[in-house]
Amino acid sequence: MMSIKTSGLKWGSRKSKIIYYGEVLYTMVNILDFQLEQR
Repeated sequence: MMSIKTSGLKWGSRKSKIIYYGEVLYTMVNILDFQLEQR
């Protein structure tokens, strides 16, 4: 996760930030879905 964040900040382009935040949201949703299924 940290490597993606630092490289995204290094590029500084809007497109890379959108991709980074999209991936973060996607992984968060997957984690939430996984936790809900475990119950």
